[in-house]
Amino acid sequence: MDRLRPLDPPHKGIRNAFSQVSLLAGRTDFANPEEVRQLQTAAAELFTILRDHKNQEDLFIFSPLDQRVPGATDDERAQHVLLHTELDVLESALASFDGTQTNDEGHAFVLGLSGFHGRYLIHMESEEAHAEPLLLEHVTDDEMAADQGAIMAQMPFETLLLWFKYIVPARRIADNRQVLAGFVAAAPPEAVAAAMNVLASVETPERLKAMT
Repeated sequence: MDRLRPLDPPHKGIRNAFSQVSLLAGRTDFANPEEVRQLQTAAAELFTILRDHKNQEDLFIFSPLDQRVPGATDDERAQHVLLHTELDVLESALASFDGTQTNDEGHAFVLGLSGFHGRYLIHMESEEAHAEPLLLEHVTDDEMAADQGAIMAQMPFETLLLWFKYIVPARRIADNRQVLAGFVAAAPPEAVAAAMNVLASVETPERLKAMT
């Protein structure tokens, strides 16, 4: 039986969101206010899930491992600090754009975003190669499942919808079917309807039907 891999869903969602924002940034005319607003909106979603992921990872994924293997995630936690300092700088730079910038100024932002994207991908690969195998060795699937439930229970609903938007298109139908079945069984009808509306905007009808 395949083991539960708690980094798989958020990391696939983050890779999806990063790729979309990087593509959009590369084709944005920074002298066009509407195109800049579109980039700011997309980047705000990426930045939201990155911050949420760091907080949830530190609390619900790394902490249980550190309790069993003290210091196991020191490197990953240090990387979080550096990456999120860089994220703050990028976010501030993009927020200052109003469509009156030159495309040279926009190019500088795109280069900064690209570098950050690359470093974040390396960071996730490091977590998957080091922290997650240790987690699978020292933490049971039942414990990890309980932690995943705790993450969803305390997450703001709008943030959960963002995760659905980026995770679901990036995962296998069978994986999504299992998660969505649990969500539909536990969530109120209005929450289920909101989630289905989000998924309908990013999934093909065929895939959405197969996973629900």
